[in-house]
Amino acid sequence: MKIRIFPAPVLIGILLILGFLFRLYLSSLYPHVPIFDEKSYVLFAEKLLNQFWYADCCAYTYGYPFFIALVFKVFGINNYSVLIIVQSLIDVATALLLFTIAGNVFRNKFYSWIIFGLYLINPLTASYTGLYLSEVWGIFLLVLSLYILVVKKNTPLLFFLFGIVIGLFTFTRIMFFWWTMLFLVIVAYIILKKRKIVSAVALTAGFLITWIYPVISNYKTFKVIAPTPVIPVYVLSMVEVKDVVRYPGIIDDIYTVIPEDIRNLNWWITTSSPDSKTFMEKSKPGIDNALKYFSTHPFEYLVILGRNILYFWDKTNLFYYEDPFYPQDKYVIRTINIIFLFLSMIGIAAFIRLKKRMEKENLILIATLSLIFYLTIPMSFLVPEDRLTLPAYPILLLFLPLGMNLLIIHIKKIIK
Repeated sequence: MKIRIFPAPVLIGILLILGFLFRLYLSSLYPHVPIFDEKSYVLFAEKLLNQFWYADCCAYTYGYPFFIALVFKVFGINNYSVLIIVQSLIDVATALLLFTIAGNVFRNKFYSWIIFGLYLINPLTASYTGLYLSEVWGIFLLVLSLYILVVKKNTPLLFFLFGIVIGLFTFTRIMFFWWTMLFLVIVAYIILKKRKIVSAVALTAGFLITWIYPVISNYKTFKVIAPTPVIPVYVLSMVEVKDVVRYPGIIDDIYTVIPEDIRNLNWWITTSSPDSKTFMEKSKPGIDNALKYFSTHPFEYLVILGRNILYFWDKTNLFYYEDPFYPQDKYVIRTINIIFLFLSMIGIAAFIRLKKRMEKENLILIATLSLIFYLTIPMSFLVPEDRLTLPAYPILLLFLPLGMNLLIIHIKKIIK
């Protein structure tokens, strides 16, 4: 039975406008020119506008630079004010997509309104609309891909579109590459079980289309046929985990800058390596030292991984580079984040216990559980960045009302 949602259009419009203005306000608190990763994305976008075929050797892919280049092409080069406005509009559009997904998956209008309202007022993703980083665009693409998968009728054309959108997400947030591959295999398996071969082919074709640009640009730039950056710099991140402890204690400041000698060594290895073979040869001494440490200090290594997991999922500040309210807001944001994760986990547990779930509900659950696992276990082997888990937050938000409801029921039982 097809489920239709009949929201109040006027109220939705008012909330969307307020959410948009909220994002513009947050952006105004941290006006700045591009720095660090932001500069790299903007440089990539400028290369796209000037020469089109361009590939970064090590870390960045075309997804977000394409988006920036499009904004610059329409509204003028380095028009960061318009970029912030467009990102704010995209982030409130994400709220609307979540509203619709919740209504179709959970079939509860009240849950949909809670999710819609909470996403509009959440400061964690909203603050990124004022940054020139890929989070807002990546989150939108991930949520849009799930929207296509669970809300629309599953036709070969829509599976083709799903493959394109989730492929664009992957090449916007390249660290999710292996998660996407796993998720697509699961979705394709479910499709093939229903003998929908055309839909499986369409899904694969849509995803592979997003490989065309990186494969051609990598070949033109480095003479290597590969969809991902040709130099695997994540190896350095795995090696330096033992030297960059970013979570010394629950009450301490959580950010520790990578030591200068390690930064200089990594810079030399990366910039002096024309190909992945040379890169691995120059990285070998560090890899050997890391393996020796991990084999002789297994307990300390497990502690490091545990700290990394905490760092990934902890949230203590609004803006990635500079928070005008820090450290006054640190414990408030941390507490709200802990409550959010707790309620979301309860909601997921309750959803798992449901005896009868439709296919689209199972797909949302598979996407959520695989995403949590991927960001918690495999990613803990890298030097952590807390913003890497942000794309999972809108998906976790879908389960928060269910967790709230279950908690309220248990509290009422205790009171009685």
